[in-house]
Amino acid sequence: MRRIKSVWILLLWAVALFPIAGWAADSGAGTPKLVIPEGQYQFEPVLENEYVSHAFTVQNKGGVALKIFNVKGG
Repeated sequence: MRRIKSVWILLLWAVALFPIAGWAADSGAGTPKLVIPEGQYQFEPVLENEYVSHAFTVQNKGGVALKIFNVKGG
């Protein structure tokens, strides 16, 4: 009986602290967070072999440096 009571107390603590742990993880204190305000861009129709480009703004809203490797266009 004592062991069951201990398990219930442990579960109650876990449920009580879970929202606090989630809030801390969302604060971005120890993780980078990539944000691209303009997620996509629609080009106007272009002729074949015509060069087009667009620059996207990439922001780091996290609490540590964001490292980006192997960027490829799609």
